[in-house]
Amino acid sequence: MNNVNLLGRLTADPMLRYTTNQTAVVTFTLAVPRRKQKDQEQETDYFYIVAWRKTAEFVNKYIRKGLRVAISGHLQNRSYEDKQGNRRQVTEVIADGVYFADAKAAGSGAKTSGGTYDNYNDHPKDNLYSGSGDSYGDYFGDT
Repeated sequence: MNNVNLLGRLTADPMLRYTTNQTAVVTFTLAVPRRKQKDQEQETDYFYIVAWRKTAEFVNKYIRKGLRVAISGHLQNRSYEDKQGNRRQVTEVIADGVYFADAKAAGSGAKTSGGTYDNYNDHPKDNLYSGSGDSYGDYFGDT
């Protein structure tokens, strides 16, 4: 079984790109606080998130740095060769669903690709997009 559910905040705005086959893919990092143990400092884990197709377009349009979101997805390993020719392996969370987790705030001014919106009224009424993941079968034209 390969299921991941995370709740955290984006550390930066998502980055949308397209594969050579024009498939939308967005990447971002999610800061997820660990459960705090008594008399210990709060620790945070950072997860690299990848979303594909409609989910990628949704994230790019409505999700911004600092916003709290819930992610449902699965883990995926992939390997690549860096610029020095070394073989590297990474584990990523492939987001099958991305959900708003912050309360709706008046005048939030959250930026979208088409400007700003208030009270989250300009996004889909169900506050989520649940799509399907993909793999790195296609490569980016610029990497």
